[in-house]
Amino acid sequence: MKIIPKTGCILVLLIVMLIFSGCKAGVTDSNLNYNFKQGVSELNVNFYPNAPPKTVYPHSNFKFIFELNNQAAYDITEGAVKITGVDQRFFSIEPKGGQSFEYLLGRSLTAPDGDKIFVEFQGTAYEPLETSEEQGERFSVVILYKSNVEFTDTICINPNLYEVYDSGCKVEGIKTYSGQGAPLVISQMEEVISPGSNSEAEFRFLIKNRGQGEVGIVEVTKAKLGQEDLDCEFKQWKDVRKKIKFSAEEQEAILVCKKQFLKDLSSYTTTLSLNLNYEYKLEKLGGITLLR
Repeated sequence: MKIIPKTGCILVLLIVMLIFSGCKAGVTDSNLNYNFKQGVSELNVNFYPNAPPKTVYPHSNFKFIFELNNQAAYDITEGAVKITGVDQRFFSIEPKGGQSFEYLLGRSLTAPDGDKIFVEFQGTAYEPLETSEEQGERFSVVILYKSNVEFTDTICINPNLYEVYDSGCKVEGIKTYSGQGAPLVISQMEEVISPGSNSEAEFRFLIKNRGQGEVGIVEVTKAKLGQEDLDCEFKQWKDVRKKIKFSAEEQEAILVCKKQFLKDLSSYTTTLSLNLNYEYKLEKLGGITLLR
């Protein structure tokens, strides 16, 4: 057996400590205790300084550069960025069809700041109108993407309608929530117990958009009470029970999930979980002036 001298042991110990301290880079004590899946967080869009500049001259080239920083607690996929609203008589923007990005990591213990990327477009200025010394233009940068949100809570189930409170737990009825770390939030859950030969628990989720953009299609990908699946449907859209398309005017929906029980069971606590996939559209306005 090979024996390592005492000084060698100390050296090995120091190396191991350095390795472990290196593995913890970027993770602070505050991050270890922070729950990223709370409140309302979303994709931040910022204009890079002087890109585009506030004013440009005819036949000059310039850039549009946008910083996209995912501050939500969930990954973003299938993203696309395009610039709209610019009059093509005075400006040309390439690529005209916009640009796509595959993936932006959400905030977590291992990535507390979320992913950040820069998206660049090339602009060219033409001549302004002959009757004006300058031509002001407003434009919009539009970001489309897909993401998800997860909801989990511990609730009380009491299958016996006539035993409102027993030695187990008490049903709370309506519970409200501040958000789950995304622009789309489950803001309220109501639990209703129905009588009958078999008791039935009904969970009514109020789902809202609290972000700066617009929600598109929302789809239920998981709904469970403990380890058992729930039967769910959106009340406003009957064609596809577990999917709904939000409108620009109506940015909320009610999802109803049900589960049957034997009527003679006592109350108990269990987990209620819900996962939703959704499409999102975010828009930010900007301006540029063409000088003669």
